[in-house]
Amino acid sequence: SRNELLMLIDADLSEFKKEDITKLITPVINKKVDMTINLIESSPVLSKIIGLDFLSGIRVFSKKLINNKDIEKLHGFGLEVYINKKIIEKNLKIKIVRWHNVTQPVKTQKFGFFKGIKELCKMIFQINKTISFFEMGYQIIRLSYLKI
Repeated sequence: SRNELLMLIDADLSEFKKEDITKLITPVINKKVDMTINLIESSPVLSKIIGLDFLSGIRVFSKKLINNKDIEKLHGFGLEVYINKKIIEKNLKIKIVRWHNVTQPVKTQKFGFFKGIKELCKMIFQINKTISFFEMGYQIIRLSYLKI
């Protein structure tokens, strides 16, 4: 990418509008924060309670944050936790951007119950190749302190 910022958006979102994109990117463009992370209506209940979906694939950040050689080594769903790790290492500020009307189907809705559970386990396994379960908890706590 030749631009300074990267925006990640999940392909299976519904009901999002151009205003939502503006809301996601503006704090980073205006240099109020280093990254925005999205929290959508269908985020897991725990994520809504703590006000942070640390696995959200919807975010905006500077491409300087990531190393392409590191990215090539990641497994599937490891990208988000890799980005979180970089944010934490550099003690950067994040903003949670809520999209109240936007939803995303959970794995069991997309694939059916049994295949959905299998895909969920596969996702967790891929994440665990990037960080440990202990580090997942650590990321949630540290990112919570980096929120503005």
